[in-house]
Amino acid sequence: MTMLSSQLGDNLSYRLLHAKTNEDKLLAILDTRIQFKRSHPFSDRNERIIINHSLLQEGFPSLNIKKI
Repeated sequence: MTMLSSQLGDNLSYRLLHAKTNEDKLLAILDTRIQFKRSHPFSDRNERIIINHSLLQEGFPSLNIKKI
């Protein structure tokens, strides 16, 4: 895991811990996905695994992200 990925994970954990609503949690997860995609523009399964893990951990349904 790169330093940036580690920082994104730490930031997400902090934001989820301090989120006051489910909307705050969802925004934190989706914002992290966007940041990860900008730093890791490759089309692989890493981002889907990270996002779905975060969503499921917070009680949201998983997403089926299809390549267009």
